Amino acid sequence: MDVWDQALQRPDAHTEPGTDCLHWNLPGIFEQWTDQIYHILFLERERKKAKAM
Repeated sequence: MDVWDQALQRPDAHTEPGTDCLHWNLPGIFEQWTDQIYHILFLERERKKAKAM
């Protein structure tokens, strides 16, 4: 899952623009990544269910 472009586009991603690339404001980007991972897992489970039928 490539999240680089998503992270760059979020205004709340960094605590201070240009000075801090290691820390993130919470809640924020990590929740978005988690939601995407859950969505990918859900789609994979549904695909496997449909294939088994």
